[in-house]
Amino acid sequence: MKMQTRLALAAGLTLGLAACGGGSEEADEEAMKAEITKQVKADLEAEAKAEEDAAAAAKKADEEKAATEAAAKKAAEEKLAAAEAAKWRDVNCSISEGDIGYDGPCQFKAEGGGSFTVRRKNGETFIGDMTQASLALSSGGQAQMRTLNKDGSRSSWVPAERLEFDKACWEGDYLVVCAD
Repeated sequence: MKMQTRLALAAGLTLGLAACGGGSEEADEEAMKAEITKQVKADLEAEAKAEEDAAAAAKKADEEKAATEAAAKKAAEEKLAAAEAAKWRDVNCSISEGDIGYDGPCQFKAEGGGSFTVRRKNGETFIGDMTQASLALSSGGQAQMRTLNKDGSRSSWVPAERLEFDKACWEGDYLVVCAD
């Protein structure tokens, strides 16, 4: 019962008992008042406990939902990262810019249609701040090359040509990239 209903019932019973009058009836009336007060108090405490338990259960459900959503998001991110990592394969790279060069292990990702990107593992650099080199090959056979630096900046696309003596190498205005 709601608290207002209980209080109204208690007040009505008290008034009814008071209207009856009488000596021993006064003792019965006091005992009845005490019993009603005790019952109303017990009902109010039970209702408050039930509301407290419901609030705690709702909070726990919200926390479990948030934890489940966070775990699902993390799993999706890990799956995406694994799928992306699977696109890269280890090869040997030779990259030169004028007299400066790098020759060693790198990762290669085919971009389709002959286009590709090379990078070093763990964000290491090839030359200076260069962390990646990309070659984009158009359907007409025209190629362009650009680089990505550690700070996220990219060079402009520059024309590139495949070297006749080494088909694994492409030469742009300032850069030669070989990946095999």
